Amino acid sequence: PLLLCGIDVAAPERVRSGKPRDIEDQLKSVSSALTEAEMSEIRSCGPTLKAMEDRFRQIWSLKEAYTKGRGDGLGFDFKRCEFVLPAADTEAEMSDTYASGREREPIVASLVVDGKKDPSWLVYVQPLPDDHWMSVARGPPIAAVDAHGGFTATFGMPNLSRKDLSTHLSRPEPSWQMRTIRQLLPLDRLGAYDALC
Repeated sequence: PLLLCGIDVAAPERVRSGKPRDIEDQLKSVSSALTEAEMSEIRSCGPTLKAMEDRFRQIWSLKEAYTKGRGDGLGFDFKRCEFVLPAADTEAEMSDTYASGREREPIVASLVVDGKKDPSWLVYVQPLPDDHWMSVARGPPIAAVDAHGGFTATFGMPNLSRKDLSTHLSRPEPSWQMRTIRQLLPLDRLGAYDALC
């Protein structure tokens, strides 16, 4: 691969299994993984609880995508990475985007690791239908965490120059298309799938 890539999709609390938690309970449960600035950013989206939950899920999803891209996932101390997003959109703007069928542009965030801005990663979050958020993090191959070297051994260009990294990070993102499970199945499996549904 030319770049590392991590992806995460964050579902709204109301569709998660178990007893739904309000935003304050959610924040308490992950407070050790959020920076003070991130907590402040989430709270500044109030007083509406939906706007606060949206910002929380955006930030959390970015943390997940970044650490998945690195390869260490939850093994990375989430408090070490901080994501700075532009001002939050209103709920009405988000609803209008999907009601009209328009695709929403990604919201690019800045990444700060151990207190220093890290421009070697492109991180963004994008709304999906049904109140979900998708995050993507792309970064340099040199940042891969690979204890045994099996993954990094497959890299054709493990050390990109700054210019090459910048070129690859600035390439346009392909558009995302929503697909049902049925649309992803081979034609010879559709009958079995339909029988289960």
